[in-house]
Parts: sequence; structure tokens; C-alpha cells
Amino acid sequence: MSYARISATSDVYVYADAEVGRLRCCGCMADFSTTAAMIEHLREHIADGETVPETTIPTLEADEAKNDAWMGKI
Repeated sequence: MSYARISATSDVYVYADAEVGRLRCCGCMADFSTTAAMIEHLREHIADGETVPETTIPTLEADEAKNDAWMGKI
């Protein structure tokens, strides 16, 4: 499942990578084992002036329990 894709309105591509069981920021090639860590990473992108779709962080927050359980981090 992707949370954001690179486009005219997004500088990031974020998705749940089933192969590694982590959330991935594709542009950075960084994997995160908790949703909170991914959210913090996205806030760094925003602080650097990059565009993250306004729905990405709230959607990640809503999916946090499900994602973290999937990644084995409850």
C-alpha cells in the first residue's frame, strides 16, 4: 500500500514494503520499523521544504496500530 507517490503534488514515495516488512521512503531508500519513525522522517522532509501530501501523515496515524502489528512492533 502506498501512502504517497512522487507527483506534481508530492516529493516523496512512501509505501508498506511487503518484501522487507517495513515502511519505506523510496527516494531515500530508508526503511522504518515503526509508523512513528516514518512520520518523524516525513516531518524532516517537510522541514527541508519538500512536499508531502496533506493526507499522508493523518493516514499513517490512522493505520499506526495495524502497521506496527504487521511489522511486529506492538
